[in-house]
This record gives sequence, C-alpha cells and structure tokens, in this order.
Amino acid sequence: MEKGGYTLLSVIQDNVKTEEIFNQTCENWKVILKGLKEAVEDNPYN
Repeated sequence: MEKGGYTLLSVIQDNVKTEEIFNQTCENWKVILKGLKEAVEDNPYN
C-alpha cells in the first residue's frame, strides 16, 4: 500500500433552489466531510 499519496473527492449537489437551502446544504456537507476525513485519517491501514 502506498503511503503519502492523496485522494481527491468531488461532491456535486444540484437542485438547490434557494439561498436558505444552499446554506443548509453547505453546513450538512461540512459535517459529513469532516467525519469522512476523520475516519480516513484514523484508519490504521494508512
């Protein structure tokens, strides 16, 4: 397994019709991506 590599993750969300929904969506993705980052970085196989 290669050490020191990187992963690129792209997220696209469509159908965001209002600024309020956009702001809620941004906050949701921040939480999701933070959890994903922590899970990946804490993986003992890294």
